[in-house]
Amino acid sequence: MTNLQKVGLLIESDDNLDMGRLCDSLAELESLQFLCLEVEDSLQISLVAGLSKLSHVVKLKLKGDLASLAAHPCVFPPNVCQLTLVNSDLHPDSIQLDSMAILENGFRGLKFLRVDQLMSMKEMKLGKGAMAGLKCLQIFKCYLLRGLPEELISLTNLEKLEILEIPEQFIARIQISDFHKLKHIPNIMVGTS
Repeated sequence: MTNLQKVGLLIESDDNLDMGRLCDSLAELESLQFLCLEVEDSLQISLVAGLSKLSHVVKLKLKGDLASLAAHPCVFPPNVCQLTLVNSDLHPDSIQLDSMAILENGFRGLKFLRVDQLMSMKEMKLGKGAMAGLKCLQIFKCYLLRGLPEELISLTNLEKLEILEIPEQFIARIQISDFHKLKHIPNIMVGTS
């Protein structure tokens, strides 16, 4: 088990669930590089600060209602370079919904970010220097998103932007008022559902 590189966990019940102990156990898997945590629809699990212990994890997928407590904000694995959030109401200090705000210099090593089915997200904000190394950004099924962040201009390493299954008025906004933010991105894919 200590040589596991990929782990996927489906959490169906929060009875006797101790996320701190679970993350401690996962941290002992020194070869672990990819972690997927999925929570059943009816559950809300608090991650607290356990993910920060997973220093070997470079790819992280969080699916379902994973929340953090305001007093103990969730901290992501320090070496994560690929982050996928699916149908999540994740509320750590670095990401706050209905406004998704990546703080200044946050996620500098991140190469890939996918946000999928973040139903309450209305806007994205990037602090100065945030996600400076990002190469691919995917935004899927974020129906309330009003526009793209102005700071996309500063993501000079961004090679691919995919925005799919979004309302037609969002596409119109991209083509008119948000177009200047995207000129430097060589590969852009935009489409409705």
